[in-house]
Amino acid sequence: MENKNGSNIVVAALFIIGGLVLLANNFGFFDSEIARIIISWPVLVMAAGVLVLSKKNYVGGAFIIAVGFLFFIPKVFDLPDNWIKTVWPVIFVVVGMIMLFKQDSIKKAVSNDGNADNDENYIDGYISIKNSLSDTKQNLSNKTFLGGKISNNFGKVIVDLNSVILQKDETLISADCSFGSIELWIPSYIQVGIDVDQNLSNCEDKRLIPVCEQGICKRIIIKGNISFGSLLIK
Repeated sequence: MENKNGSNIVVAALFIIGGLVLLANNFGFFDSEIARIIISWPVLVMAAGVLVLSKKNYVGGAFIIAVGFLFFIPKVFDLPDNWIKTVWPVIFVVVGMIMLFKQDSIKKAVSNDGNADNDENYIDGYISIKNSLSDTKQNLSNKTFLGGKISNNFGKVIVDLNSVILQKDETLISADCSFGSIELWIPSYIQVGIDVDQNLSNCEDKRLIPVCEQGICKRIIIKGNISFGSLLIK
């Protein structure tokens, strides 16, 4: 709830600042050169990045701000026409190096069928998955599941909950994802409630209509933030 309130405050502040800037421009407080810099699409992109940051998607927010700032620079400084040709290769090299170091730091135990069963992410019935710039899969077959938190940036996370044991009527999962995807494999006899903030994202339950066993359905509630990505229930 605190995260939602914080996001609403940031959205309101961005609207107020944007309105004041437009009013100031309409009344001639800015000369044309300053108006060209302030009222531009790179500034809008950076504002979107601030909004994503307010939802605690730090990697995604920082990336969006960096992209906006990259195109904002030539509006302020007199740069050569081919400067972007030098910057983009450097960005690719940095992203590639981050991916290599990230892959080296990932510790997984993978079975022959490709399912990851990483006990480091599972403690006392709870999962805690932090993933960036990679793909990972967590298998919780025949384990007690009490809830957990999934954080994913620029990657893909799959969590197999098909054979979990739910001890509570409602189990909470916190999901934060930016520029990536989260897939939760949940059997149809478990109801799923999706209550996440979405920014240009797809959140969907692709399963058949849940069928309750003995007239009683357990529920998994998913809360969090999905920005420029997807959350799929399969």
